Amino acid sequence: MIRPTLDWKPEETIRWAVEQLGKGLVVSSSFGNPEGTALLHMVAQVDPSVPVAWVNTGFLFPETVAFQERLSRRLGLRVVEVVPRLTPEEQAARYGDDLWARDPDLCCRIRKVEPLFTLLQGYDAWMTAIRRGQTEARTGARVVEEHHLQPVHPVGPGRTITKINPLAGWSRQQVWAYLDAHDLPYNPLLDEGYPSLGCVQCTRRVAPAGARVDDRSGRWWGSQKTECGLHTATRPAG
Repeated sequence: MIRPTLDWKPEETIRWAVEQLGKGLVVSSSFGNPEGTALLHMVAQVDPSVPVAWVNTGFLFPETVAFQERLSRRLGLRVVEVVPRLTPEEQAARYGDDLWARDPDLCCRIRKVEPLFTLLQGYDAWMTAIRRGQTEARTGARVVEEHHLQPVHPVGPGRTITKINPLAGWSRQQVWAYLDAHDLPYNPLLDEGYPSLGCVQCTRRVAPAGARVDDRSGRWWGSQKTECGLHTATRPAG
């Protein structure tokens, strides 16, 4: 089977995925980053019926929640909201207050990884907006990969699914150029000095309002952490 490569246009990769995978395909988005907006617009142009998984961690910025609703209406997206098995209050009762500060990896697993991977158990392929230039861990990202879904709650076997990254070879500048060319909205906090948006507790402003700075420098500030865990079990497709 011919597989998309970095030479393919993102729209071509999306069209290939829709044709090859049909109802087995799901795309995920945090609605916090410009890459996600660009990808969702492309998906909507190819096939707006593709489900969009959105993990609402319970700790998102209000602006992110509002933007999800706004963009979904504009593009006619079929959003599937995914929530953690524990409410913020239940998590605090079980693990103590401020888990994100004491053990951010565990907090990310509870609030992001487990919910999304549980949903992905029902699909054959997962499409994301990650790019090679975002973090050191993503520099080797390919357009088509294999991703191992670790066992999640409730305990069950892991499985491997196809992972598709249409924007893998794009630069941040190409992403913004696409948004500008199509007059697309984006999360308003990106104009307030946040280069990337996650949960409130683990994201901070790192640039003056209105400045467009690179990638994920405001995430998990004060630590070496750059990944939530969603993209750390990926390998090249065979």
